[in-house]
Amino acid sequence: AATIATSVASPGIVVKDEIPQCTTEGRFADPHDCGQFYDCLPDDNKGFVVQRQTCFGNAFHPDLKLCVPKEKLKNCFPDSKSGRRFEVADSSHQKLCRKETNQFLCADCKTLLTCVDGKPFTYECNDGTVCTQNTLNNVTTGICHNKKPKECTCEKAVTFKRDFYDPSKFLSCQDKSADPIILSCPEGLLFNEKRKACGIIPTSDKCSEEGGSCLILGTVGQHCPGDIKLIKQSAEDQCICCLPATCEQACDNGGQCLSPGVCLCSEGWSGPSCQQPICDPACLNGGECVAPNTCKCLAGYQGNNCEHCELNAFDITVII
Repeated sequence: AATIATSVASPGIVVKDEIPQCTTEGRFADPHDCGQFYDCLPDDNKGFVVQRQTCFGNAFHPDLKLCVPKEKLKNCFPDSKSGRRFEVADSSHQKLCRKETNQFLCADCKTLLTCVDGKPFTYECNDGTVCTQNTLNNVTTGICHNKKPKECTCEKAVTFKRDFYDPSKFLSCQDKSADPIILSCPEGLLFNEKRKACGIIPTSDKCSEEGGSCLILGTVGQHCPGDIKLIKQSAEDQCICCLPATCEQACDNGGQCLSPGVCLCSEGWSGPSCQQPICDPACLNGGECVAPNTCKCLAGYQGNNCEHCELNAFDITVII
């Protein structure tokens, strides 16, 4: 039997046999479902990256390019089975949506916030994308983009950096160019980029004088985690002074114990106890990474990354 191709279009997007194709850059309504839309973003090959997004049970307004209550769009009945839908709003982002009643915002480097009549709905940027404020259809809006903003990228291995949008959060980077993991400081505290820790910058450093640190990473609420001993809470310094954390399995190769069972590894090392060396580029042809950027090659191979065959006199044939 012959297969009949079906094609449905809306301005900027053509959906043929359920495969979307962008004709120009922008944000466009899904011709099949008024509760969905497509973001058409330029790629590196003069084409477009297509992202299908949802209004979480609400309606996408094709003129405003925003999600609005479905009652505000005539004859709109969103498909209850389509897309990734969460009809329960996330109250933790309520304050952001009070300022922008209907808008797309970046709550943090990995969270796209959809505000509908002041109610927040969250969508996690996945597949290596991060949230960025970009211009689509001549309007600045939040999108999940594969061209990452520098502030949301892992530029170094085994480090932490403050989130670009929310100073109470920070990025955990295990490897260079890896997809960052977003972590949160205890409520009411900010991430200190210099100290690589959560807290309020103290007026003095009495904690370190007693062998402790000011609210180290991993603390929760007003208490030290696990078996970390609370020295004192200093009203003057506005921080909790805790003794250094201890890890049951020691952090090797210069690694630092952040909280019980959590190691921050030195550059060139990874793994739960910082026992695994990192070779970048990786060892080739079955070579083993035995130390940072040091490969042990199998017989017959040589080079920094075991990339070359090892020649000897018996391997050379001379033709006269």
